[in-house]
Amino acid sequence: MSSIIETKFGFHLIQLIDRKGERINARHILIKPKIKDSDYKLIQDRLDSISIAVLKDSISFEEAALQFSEDVSSKNNGGLVYNRNKGSSRFEADNMDPQVFFTLDKLSEKEMSAPVQASDSDGNTGMAIYRLKSRTAPHKANLESDYNRLQEAALNFKKQKALTDWMNKKRENTYVSIDEQYRSCEVLHTWFVN
Repeated sequence: MSSIIETKFGFHLIQLIDRKGERINARHILIKPKIKDSDYKLIQDRLDSISIAVLKDSISFEEAALQFSEDVSSKNNGGLVYNRNKGSSRFEADNMDPQVFFTLDKLSEKEMSAPVQASDSDGNTGMAIYRLKSRTAPHKANLESDYNRLQEAALNFKKQKALTDWMNKKRENTYVSIDEQYRSCEVLHTWFVN
């Protein structure tokens, strides 16, 4: 059994069950420490002092992220939050964590939020300061500013059309049994043979 190991998930005890060459079979016990309200107050005070330093131009937001952030995914890129769905740092309102959206919605461009409680994609809770880099006003899509989005929509349309064409071709030669309770489903009607 290992000694206590600390990771971003908490504290682990790991037991090696079996090893064959490079393949291992192990199990672990994970304990996530509980954060007290007093700890949040200390973190909030620390983030407040970092905010003040950024506002006084003693340090840039990017340098502060590099020096103080514990978020590995944004620490080394100036604090940018990466949108895994889009492959960029841009988010649409409906693709954001509601808590983050309501925090950013109140900000002007380049403005920083007060420290707020935040959760990462792994479910870890902490505190964060957000700065709104830019905001795109609602507009009619055009090639100049929405090329990537239009390209993605066109690709998705082609994929859907290819899937539909394949289904239509296969439907003629494929037997499908649809349970009686699902026969009223509109989507499944395409599989019914007239």
